[in-house]
Amino acid sequence: MSNILSISDLKPGMVIVRITQQNGPVKIRKSGLVSSDEPFKHLLCQGMVLAESFYKEEDGRKEWLSPLDIDIERDNKGRTIKAVERNTGEEVQSG
Repeated sequence: MSNILSISDLKPGMVIVRITQQNGPVKIRKSGLVSSDEPFKHLLCQGMVLAESFYKEEDGRKEWLSPLDIDIERDNKGRTIKAVERNTGEEVQSG
């Protein structure tokens, strides 16, 4: 029986090293799925985001901001209507 997992079988909290042990970084690069030597840049474990997060886009990149630096306007159900960076007054995105 094979112990190889498909990407769809991975669950939050599983160690990403499992993928590199199965396929190896060379095979991943040769497949054309990634172009860099580091195939896991910007990897974020979904289970680690426990609070609301905010970002602004600059030059096509997301700059993540601390929730402590954001003023949030909410509706009567507690949903975010508007979020503004406290220091600059710029509106930011939640995500």
